[in-house]
Amino acid sequence: MLIISHLIWVIEHEAQPGVFTSIRAAMWWSVTILTTVGCGEIVSIMGIGWVLAMFVTLLGVALFAMSAAILASGFIEEVGQLPAQHYLCPNCGHVIVEGGHAHSPDERAAT
Repeated sequence: MLIISHLIWVIEHEAQPGVFTSIRAAMWWSVTILTTVGCGEIVSIMGIGWVLAMFVTLLGVALFAMSAAILASGFIEEVGQLPAQHYLCPNCGHVIVEGGHAHSPDERAAT
């Protein structure tokens, strides 16, 4: 993020000295772009700045999507290891499976 902040400051400071006033302002830009929030106060106007902004946005989406996928995968794996509990519906007598994986009667007999 420091490298991205420095790059955008070098690219945009000369064109927008009132907007990209310091590395700190450029860091605010990189945080809002990386998290894909975008505040609209600080925007790039140079073509190479737009390319950098697109790259950083895609990087942010990839980082957050990847971490969310890893967490979801781990959660599903942990839930799948729980033993399934079976209940009978008091009204109709159907089997209700809670937690774990629902198996067919043949798979249950094999285990």
